[in-house]
Amino acid sequence: MPRMSIKILDCTLRDGGYNNNWTFGRKAKTRVPRFLAQAGVEFIEMGFLQKGGFSRRQSLFADMRDADEFIPKAELGAKTFVMVDFKSKYPISEIPQKSEVKTDGIRVVFYPSDRKAAFEYIAAIKEKGYIVAANPMQAHLYDDAGRAELASLANKAKPHIFAIVDSFGCMSPAEVENIGRQFDRLLSPEIALGFHAHDNLGLALPSALNLINLKLKRELIIDSSLRGMGRGGGNLRTEIIAMWLNQHAGKAYNLDRIFDAIDDYIGVQARKKPWAMDAILGLSGMEKLHQNYAIYLLERKLTSARLAMNVFKKIAEISPDAYDETLIEKLVKAEQENLKPLK
Repeated sequence: MPRMSIKILDCTLRDGGYNNNWTFGRKAKTRVPRFLAQAGVEFIEMGFLQKGGFSRRQSLFADMRDADEFIPKAELGAKTFVMVDFKSKYPISEIPQKSEVKTDGIRVVFYPSDRKAAFEYIAAIKEKGYIVAANPMQAHLYDDAGRAELASLANKAKPHIFAIVDSFGCMSPAEVENIGRQFDRLLSPEIALGFHAHDNLGLALPSALNLINLKLKRELIIDSSLRGMGRGGGNLRTEIIAMWLNQHAGKAYNLDRIFDAIDDYIGVQARKKPWAMDAILGLSGMEKLHQNYAIYLLERKLTSARLAMNVFKKIAEISPDAYDETLIEKLVKAEQENLKPLK
């Protein structure tokens, strides 16, 4: 395969935080990014930027400066990000100029309903000198016209990266490929294309490989996390995509350092609270539901696939795009009353 511009963005400390309430500890917050940078991983997400208290044990930062002590040495070459959830309304006025902090970039994640205001916010952050990434959630909800509008908004705001985000882990490799092809045609050539997958259906890797095989006219940046650590079914695994890129795309990631990062913390965390593809998560993905619906059942040890399937089908008819705990409580109670034992 011809060599193409492909880079990895590891999001363990941010997306993995859904598994442990972002409590990685000071040691892991320092060592995991350093090991990843030493491995040659190009981008590392340090955690969330959000208002509230700051703890050195959590990968949550109340101020951009809070992340400074955990940033790997610049000479290692990795660029670092924090993520802002647009709905949190983190004030632009409280984001310092890039020259005042060590973090290189900010990723902005937003719902479809906030897309226009979010791109204005992205443009304002870019003016402060940061690398900026636009992460529009729920990619499966946009049709061709919606994606064209997103591309138009991106071309005006000019983020450095624009990502396809499979929020619910519900998209097929063919869907991802078609969307990638469309954005490659519509986006300004200087905007890199990102891809953030969830692995509820076990399709994160084949979806990423489909994008790689498109041979895009732009840089491709693939999100992943160590051992796939993340919400629900987890993410694409950093160690797997790094090995594949070493073997097939001329990359030279230091796999020993990646596995050091896993052994130092992530493996221990996986034994405490495992994350992985699960039948219940797979069913939520098939119905294109927020994965918190599956997590609700799993946390309460409601592991009947039949119950889950019946509840998810009803949710898909009522409220598929946003999580509604009151709704699932009501539907589970009704289903438990009506569910007949197997004969």
